[in-house]
Amino acid sequence: MSVGYGGSCKLYSQNEDVIIYEYYAYDLNKEECYNPNREYDGLIKIDKAAFIEPEIHQKVKRRGSGRKVLVTKRIERNVPISEYLANGKVELINSSYCGRIYNGVGYVGLRLIIKIFKEYQKDGNIPLTVSIHS
Repeated sequence: MSVGYGGSCKLYSQNEDVIIYEYYAYDLNKEECYNPNREYDGLIKIDKAAFIEPEIHQKVKRRGSGRKVLVTKRIERNVPISEYLANGKVELINSSYCGRIYNGVGYVGLRLIIKIFKEYQKDGNIPLTVSIHS
């Protein structure tokens, strides 16, 4: 069952220091926050130095045939997003369709930021698009 809110972001621009995403949000629980046209009116600005590399674990594993294979595993690290928001490494301009705002930060925008960092740690590339739908 759906909670009724979500959003999506796409890469807007980047340079050697900063990445900027534009995003939209919707909340089906509030009529003024439906956003039926999926209007991208929020911004997420991330300093590239804020991206944390995951831990890389490698080990040699023996297969059933006796052959040895090197197995590589990426372990996600925790990203201090609240600290990044406080010191300006991550900036969020809320969408006008955010239905839930906590301490001045839109909930959908915050979830998108968390997912951007997770996607980066998962495959090592800055994601072009990220979406959440709950």
